[in-house]
Amino acid sequence: MSDRIGERNVDDRRVPGEVVGDAVARQGGGRPFWLRALMVLLAVPNLITGGWAVISPRSWFDSFPGWAPELIAAHPPFNDHLAFDAGAGLLASGLVMTLALVWPRAEVAVTAAVGYTAFALPHAVWHLANPSELMSSVDNAVNTGSLVAAVAGSAVVLFWHTRDGRLGASQGLQHNQKARTVPEVVILEGEQR
Repeated sequence: MSDRIGERNVDDRRVPGEVVGDAVARQGGGRPFWLRALMVLLAVPNLITGGWAVISPRSWFDSFPGWAPELIAAHPPFNDHLAFDAGAGLLASGLVMTLALVWPRAEVAVTAAVGYTAFALPHAVWHLANPSELMSSVDNAVNTGSLVAAVAGSAVVLFWHTRDGRLGASQGLQHNQKARTVPEVVILEGEQR
């Protein structure tokens, strides 16, 4: 079966969820609704929070999340550069997850989940180890719980896209080599290799 990209043929031994053609991409790349919803829940808060911190670091520091308790201000003092950089990290993690939503390929989702986790895991661990003295124990628990839930969510995205060894270190490469054939390069008369 040709996927109409050049003359490349795609073997019928596809992995469930593999994107082949526009029809599957429009349907979410073979991802179930709950997984796409989880990816949105991971992406949107980081896009909003990160964008806010990049645009207005002081406002973000003093007011985040916009209601009591002010989570960032609970860890003084304010540092413009640090607030901006933290916002950039949040924004980047939200962008990679958004990219995985709009470009529904397992390889992109795995990269996004790893990138998201690389930010979210140390963030959650820091808050677990450093509860704020300016917040109640309930507020600290809710804050840390939401951060741990984000790590768990990114782990679910990673697991779903790598289940059954689809993207294992050697299996992913072997699958791609077996499943697709690319026509040989034709050397025109007079050309040199």
